[in-house]
Amino acid sequence: MQSMYLVESGGLNPVHADAETAEGYRNLLSLLAFEGRRMVDRVERAIRLAISQREPTALVCGSDGSEFGMLISIRAAREEGRAIITVTNLDKLEHALQWPMLCEMFGVTRAEAEIAIALFEGEELEEIAQRRQVSLETVRGQVKSLLRKFGVHNQRRLASVLSSVALTLPGLGASPIWGITASAA
Repeated sequence: MQSMYLVESGGLNPVHADAETAEGYRNLLSLLAFEGRRMVDRVERAIRLAISQREPTALVCGSDGSEFGMLISIRAAREEGRAIITVTNLDKLEHALQWPMLCEMFGVTRAEAEIAIALFEGEELEEIAQRRQVSLETVRGQVKSLLRKFGVHNQRRLASVLSSVALTLPGLGASPIWGITASAA
């Protein structure tokens, strides 16, 4: 879901907002306030840089109760004197990995592909075994087979390969929570 807001870059003051966009804007301000004045300054500086030099910036900031936080990306808009800010919840990234595609690309079984996706999504081996109603040793054996078929030596490298694959897929969900259009100061 993406919404856009027109704001003044100098103080991130909205120019206009309906009820729905105002809620997203308040969420952004809350997120920035949680990080403190320094983060607000960094975002404002990044907006000015995006507008004046068309230089994109990405910032990560924490969020209360969040494991990974939020990614704030800022880039120049097509319209002169404006920038787009996209805030992505890193805890809830969507991806386009599907088991049939992994089976075709890497010659893995459906079960192995589903386990690879579960590992990519951060599940532990014990959780996978319980959900699939198989023993932990069965899942470990399937992971060993996965590693061999992917040509990697550990689960961390498997996740890296899957990340690379996911990034190349159309419709990959760095699904934005808010998009903001800022006008130049």
